[in-house]
Amino acid sequence: MLGSKCPSNVNIDTADAFLLNIAIPNLHPTAKVVAVLPNPPSMQDAIAKDNEQGAAHLRSFRQQGRVINDFGRVLIEYERNGSLWRKLWGQRSTVWKPSSRQCSSRTRDAPAARWGRA
Repeated sequence: MLGSKCPSNVNIDTADAFLLNIAIPNLHPTAKVVAVLPNPPSMQDAIAKDNEQGAAHLRSFRQQGRVINDFGRVLIEYERNGSLWRKLWGQRSTVWKPSSRQCSSRTRDAPAARWGRA
């Protein structure tokens, strides 16, 4: 069950979306988003390398699906004790998305495997 601060209709598919929809509103409710910053080329290369390594890891265990790494950066501005503050928030997220075929077979075979009748 989701808590009152975690509605199911909130988009958190990317690191930027998580920052904009969950983290920043909870940490600084009055913050104004100044900019959503793109990742520099060196960071994009590192993310692509991590995605390739994740895919290789899945293949080595004969798993199907995708590993998605993402990094988001958001510049915010808010007032605290009469002073204007600017902060750069960063968030890294890693998600494993199994293939739909794998999910259905695991669900179907799980009870038999649990009771030793596989």
